[in-house]
Formats: sequence, structure tokens, C-alpha cells
Amino acid sequence: MKKFRLLKNAVLLTGTGFFLRGLGMVFRIYISGRIGEEGMGLYQLVSSVYFLFITLAQSGISVTVTRLCAEKFALGDDRGAAKILKNAVFVAVMTGAVSCVAMLLLSDTLCRLWIADMRAADSLRVLSLSLPFISVCNVLSAYFTASKNVVFGCTAQILEQLTRMGIVAAAAVYFSKYGLGVLLAAVFAANTLSEAVSCLYLALRLVLQKKHSLKNTANLPGCKRIIVRNAAPIAASRYLASALHTAENMLVPSAMTLFTHSRSVSLSAFGALKGMAMPLLFFPSSFLSAMSTLLVPEITDAHARSDRRAMTAIINRAASITLVLSIMTAGVFWLFSDSLGHLIYNSSQVSRMLLLLSPIVPFMYLDSICDGLLKGLGLQRKVLIHNCIDSAVRIIMIAAVVPFFGIDGFIAVMAVSNVLISVLNLRLLLKVSGVKCNFKGWFLYPFLSAAISAFVTKILHPGSATILKTGLGCLLFCSVFMLLMLILNYKSKIYKF
Repeated sequence: MKKFRLLKNAVLLTGTGFFLRGLGMVFRIYISGRIGEEGMGLYQLVSSVYFLFITLAQSGISVTVTRLCAEKFALGDDRGAAKILKNAVFVAVMTGAVSCVAMLLLSDTLCRLWIADMRAADSLRVLSLSLPFISVCNVLSAYFTASKNVVFGCTAQILEQLTRMGIVAAAAVYFSKYGLGVLLAAVFAANTLSEAVSCLYLALRLVLQKKHSLKNTANLPGCKRIIVRNAAPIAASRYLASALHTAENMLVPSAMTLFTHSRSVSLSAFGALKGMAMPLLFFPSSFLSAMSTLLVPEITDAHARSDRRAMTAIINRAASITLVLSIMTAGVFWLFSDSLGHLIYNSSQVSRMLLLLSPIVPFMYLDSICDGLLKGLGLQRKVLIHNCIDSAVRIIMIAAVVPFFGIDGFIAVMAVSNVLISVLNLRLLLKVSGVKCNFKGWFLYPFLSAAISAFVTKILHPGSATILKTGLGCLLFCSVFMLLMLILNYKSKIYKF
């Protein structure tokens, strides 16, 4: 029954993830067509500052709520989980409000000193109003995830995305004549409204469910301190990582300007990479995102029961599935980078970026799943140290390499960084779990299958870049790859739920 529920939730989250990422890709294609590559560069810079304040608003509370509530549910203490939620909502409201005021007051200063473009000021002001909603929404969603009821969270995300897209479609037409600054502010206003709708929906679902009602729940003495104490390492990690990430994104266009001698060209290249190529590379990771979300309460449950066998099985299976699917995905982008870049964005620059970035896709995906598992095991401090090392290496390399090699130098920095952080986190995960690295099943067989599949696809697939032929080519590659993996691993049980 437990395995069936996990599989059902995985299917639901995966389906929702693919649907949302599909809508997100449509959204980005539409926006990039409206504001161009330079506009996408400014969009990414504003988003970088926004994500920094989102991190301040969340303060690591959502992961903490998932872990603490999962422990309570594992022990059959539903009332204790509700008490944690009640106190977590209070903390979320406070952190969200403080972050909102700070972002609102600092918007002009941030545009002048960080973004170096005052057209982004209105966008930051509009986005600041969404922070309290995001903070509370993440706590509510984490509670439902801990209770292994992901339906409401999925529905909220779909509602949020549809609301955002509907408002943006109307705003982009009406405000396009007012210039890039006003148009971006209208786009981000849609984001604020959609976050409010999502938060209110989850709050309503919680109130309507008697089981999760907080009306008669007494305050748990010291609960706020427990939440803050558990959230602090996660928050510190995310504050530092987000601050360094924001600093990195501010530094990259400036460093590239030294190479291109044009701020506009640098913003265009940065927008093509961060706003167009990277979302496309992460589009197939919906299943892994769903698995990461579900495995946090699962591994926390096993850890709370001191069930080392279950922990080992979860980690082994997660690493195996992640590497197999990510290597297959990397093969697709390597083979069809030219077709995908032109068909989706009509951009040769994006096509080239997809080709160069495809080899590091497995490391990107592996780091994502390892990060979730390590936090589920309560190893936030170790993750913080690894993130600090990674960010320091990135910033030093950006300053040293990008001014001389431009966007190619930044792609090289990304490659070094992703390999470094994924190796550090995987090594730690294997060490604490006692799982041995299955070199053949995790690396040799997938890479061998990808190489053979690429050879077969190159022979059988015509090179014309039409939607139908590109889709058939991707399907051919994936089919041959999965067939080879089934043959090579026919005795293994690690890919079964």
C-alpha cells in the first residue's frame, strides 16, 4: 500500500511537473518573442535579485516543515504536525513581511548598484508584494507533502501558472507600446497576482479539511524556537548560496562587457543562456524533481525509525534513476541541439549553448537529487560548506576567465562548477549512507547505451529540422537507449518501485 501511494504521488507530481514545465516553456517562448534576448537578459537579472529576497522570505522553513512534520506523521502524531504547521505559518508571515519591506525600500538602490539599469525598478517594487504569499504558500505546500498528499500542491501550482500566463498574455499586448521597463513590470505583476491566488487556494483547502484544521490546536511551547533552530542551517545555506548566485549573475554581464565592449550584446548572450537555454535543459527533469520532493519525507521517515536498510535502498535507487535519465537527456540535447534551438527560439546562439551544455546535464540533475536527500538526512551544514566552496570557485573563475573568453568562458565555469558540486555531494551521500558506487550500473551502462543510441540515430534519422522529424529522432534515441538499458540491467531491481 505504501509503495502504491508513493508511485501514485510520483506519477501525479511527474505529470504536473511536465505540464507546468510545458506551460513554462510556452511562457518563456512567448516572452522572449516579445522582449527579445536583451529583454530576457534584464528579466534574468531582475529574477536573480528577486530569488535572493525569496530566499530571505522562505528562510529554509519549507524543508524544515517537511522534515519535522514527516517525523510526526511517521510516529502517528498528526496533532503535533498541525502544531508545527501553525507556528511555521506565523514565522513565514513575519519573514515574508520583512523581506517585502526590505525589497520595496531597496529597489532603486539595487537597480543602480547591482542591475545597473533603472528600467528594472518598477519590476522589483511589484515583485516585493509577492514575498509574503510565497513564504506562506511554501509552508502549506510542505505540510501537504509531508502528509504525502501532493494533490493540493500540484493543483495550486497549475492554478498559479495558468493565472500568470493569462495575465501576461493580456499585459504583453496592452503594455508593449510603453517600453521595456513598463512591459517587464506588467509581466512581473502577473507573477505577484498568481502567487497570491496559489497561496489563498492552499489556505482554503487547509481550512476546509477538518483533519488539518488548526482551530483547536493549542500552541506548542518552544515550537517556534524548534522551527527556527532547524531552519537556521538551511536558511544560512540558502542565504549564502542565493547571495553568491545573485552576485554571480550581476558579475557575468559586466565581465562579458569587457569582452564584447557592449552591454546590450552581453545582456543578449546572458539572456539566451539563463533565460532560454537553461530552462530548456531542465525541462525533462520533472520526474527527478517529483522524486526529490517525495524522497525527502521518505528518507526522513526511514531516518526517524533508524531503518538503515530502507535509507540505503532509497539512496541507491534515486542515484541510479537520476543518472540513467540524465545521461539519456544529455544525449538528446547533444544530438538535436541545432534543431531544438531553431525550432523553439529561432536562435542559433541558443542551439550552440545547448550543444556545449549538454555534457554537464547529468551533473546538474545529480546535484539536485543529492541536495534533497542530504537535507532529508539533516546534513544541511555539510551542504552549506559545499555550496560555499562551489560559489567561491565560480566567482573567482568568472572574474578570471569571462573577461577574456566571453560567454564560452562562462559555460566553461558552469561545467567546472557543476562537476565539482555534484561530486562533493554524491561523495558525502555515499559516505553517510554506506552505499557503494555502482560504477557499471550508474555510469558505464548509461554512457555506453547513449553512445550506441546516438550512432544508431545518426544512421537512421534524417537531418531535416522539422518538428515532426526532430520529435521522431528524439523518440528513436530514447527508445534504443531504454532498450539497451533493459538488456544490460535485466537482472537488476533498482529501477522498480
